[in-house]
Amino acid sequence: MRISLLMLIFTIAYTSGESAGKNWWEGAVFYEVFVRSFYDSDADGIGDIKGLTEKLNYLNDGKPETKGDLGIDALWLMPIMPSPSYHGYDVTDYRNINPDYGNLPDFRRFLKEAHSRGIKVIIDFVPNHTSNKHPWFKKSLKANQNAQNAFRNFYIWQNDNEVGANWHKTPSGSYYGFFSPVMPDLNYKNRDVRKQIEKAGKFWIEDVGVDGFRLDAVKYLVENGENIQNTNGTLRVLKNLRKAWKGLSEDVFIIGEIWDNAEVIREYTIKDCVDMGFEFPFAWTLIEGIKDCRPDKIAQKLERACICYPDMRFAPFLSNHDQNRIFSQIGKDEAKMKLAAAVLLTSPGTPFLYYGEEIGMAGTKPDPEIRKPMQWSAGKNAGFSKAQPWQKPNENFRQFNVQSMEFQEQSLLNWYKKLIRLRSRNKALSRGDFTLLEAGCDSILAFQRSCKGEIIAVVHNFSEENADVDDLMIKAYETNTDLRLERLIGSRLDAKESSLTITGTAKPCSTEIFRITAD
Repeated sequence: MRISLLMLIFTIAYTSGESAGKNWWEGAVFYEVFVRSFYDSDADGIGDIKGLTEKLNYLNDGKPETKGDLGIDALWLMPIMPSPSYHGYDVTDYRNINPDYGNLPDFRRFLKEAHSRGIKVIIDFVPNHTSNKHPWFKKSLKANQNAQNAFRNFYIWQNDNEVGANWHKTPSGSYYGFFSPVMPDLNYKNRDVRKQIEKAGKFWIEDVGVDGFRLDAVKYLVENGENIQNTNGTLRVLKNLRKAWKGLSEDVFIIGEIWDNAEVIREYTIKDCVDMGFEFPFAWTLIEGIKDCRPDKIAQKLERACICYPDMRFAPFLSNHDQNRIFSQIGKDEAKMKLAAAVLLTSPGTPFLYYGEEIGMAGTKPDPEIRKPMQWSAGKNAGFSKAQPWQKPNENFRQFNVQSMEFQEQSLLNWYKKLIRLRSRNKALSRGDFTLLEAGCDSILAFQRSCKGEIIAVVHNFSEENADVDDLMIKAYETNTDLRLERLIGSRLDAKESSLTITGTAKPCSTEIFRITAD
């Protein structure tokens, strides 16, 4: 449809579409992978680097004109360094690959293949603690309480027998480990520790070629008495690490796990400690809104996020490896899952998906249950491995799997593909401003995204019933120019040409999207 108005000048909301998105990650869609559970190439029941390489074309085949791949832009790999645990968050060597997954040559080949497809790769880096089997800790543990040992102060020790929470007794004293006795905290007040971690990061950037890091549990790095979170010491350490790593290349991306509210997370970005933080409140609030069929709280959260992060430096997500899978949280309802995906992929920020989310993988804690093998087919072991998998696949794999869903036009998987492509091909969605719109209906979340002469108007119906939308007005000023309006997704709502308003009846748990551009 074409609209001729006196003119349309797009309103500027919380950030400028002209200045947003200078860095590659700001327009990207990320995909979190647990290598152990993604694909097993050598029939030992454990996913590996070669298996991940084999499946790159599923993620992005490097051909923008094709539609068969998922279309993501970047990968976040959960820990790939040597570790005694299945999850890898207790590292024994910061400069190597977990032998369960392969070796450094395998990983370098994987990076070459990923980069050839335009896929960026960041890896989990765990700076807060090591494994208690790390050589540093073994040397620290062997030292006499009063001995001058170079590794004694790599960790936090106390000789007093009367210790409190998170302290763990040994014959040579008590050490501090916030998360677990097998995860002793590093002592960042020790310059040698800071240098070792800095060098480890440089190794992965310079020698191996990764594109950045997801930093685990960063708000706990430096304790200050009983204050163990978000201390000034933590901010200083992170700022210096980021400076050193980005000194190698400004294209290095640093995102932090800061499990907190938006105001606290924002401190880490404005003080140049990280490039971005995960927006945990978004996930919590969106799930609550979908369960309650009401979008008012997520509307407030999005508006608040855009105020806290006027440069859109935040990462929304639905769930991750530490949380019950989103599909389980919303009652395994496909319509609601599609709605959740649509809200995530039309919202501001840099979205992160969790592997299997796009095919409706289910799972609730304990943690191994939410990190199960990827469901590639309805065949034996969900197509993950020819051997007995390290963890039994979900029971729903015969219905919810890649092979089956690829050929179902209305499947959840193809819905994700459509939304990711829409976001990638429209800068207003991937990098644009955000403005809430007044829909006049309690179950409707409506907003517009705008960037460089383009507006994307989005209408989400959170209700399980039809919802009336009456003259929802796109915010604009007048001017003399011809405009083109086109429907991108949906079929029930209509845009009135004379007033640039949206009206009609939205289907239950639905999303409709329109684009307005100037000729």
